Amino acid sequence: MQQYIVTHLEFVDNYEAYSNTMLIGNGNVVVPYISLGLMPDNPINGKQTVIDFAYYLLEGVSVMSFGASRATFSITVSDSPDSLLEEYISFGLRDGAEVKVLCSGLKLFVPDSSIIRSSFEPFVPIDVGSPFANYRQNIDTATATGFFEGDELPRELKQLLGSRIQSLSWTGDGVSIGLLECV
Repeated sequence: MQQYIVTHLEFVDNYEAYSNTMLIGNGNVVVPYISLGLMPDNPINGKQTVIDFAYYLLEGVSVMSFGASRATFSITVSDSPDSLLEEYISFGLRDGAEVKVLCSGLKLFVPDSSIIRSSFEPFVPIDVGSPFANYRQNIDTATATGFFEGDELPRELKQLLGSRIQSLSWTGDGVSIGLLECV
């Protein structure tokens, strides 16, 4: 597993990526992404590319504010430290939400088995049709579901999240919150 500290918020592009789950614990949030975009000058390969499977870690989260077409809401995770980063992430598969997160740090975790390729060849866990693009699913549904639900969550991230990991899922129809049993 490779770990990268995100020093320039612009190098990670999650707006075209897929995710429907956030894992929350110990004041940290992990967002599993499929087809996470990397902008030019990123520290991984310096090119505009996509990663099939990656985890975005938001450390020391204070507040998450969700904005969606149907409703908005905020979750206060912990008291605000003195200096916070303001990051906007995309969350949801099709009808997602934009989430404003105030946190103390950002890291990107890339499993050693991840594949990185041109952003013109995205990894797609669901069929997507739009006037601008017509992408067909090219990742197995069970593999995508297991990844989003934390089935393959690396030990390093489990340790950062602690023993009581909360999951927050976004389906487009609503939000569900649950407790993951992680060993």
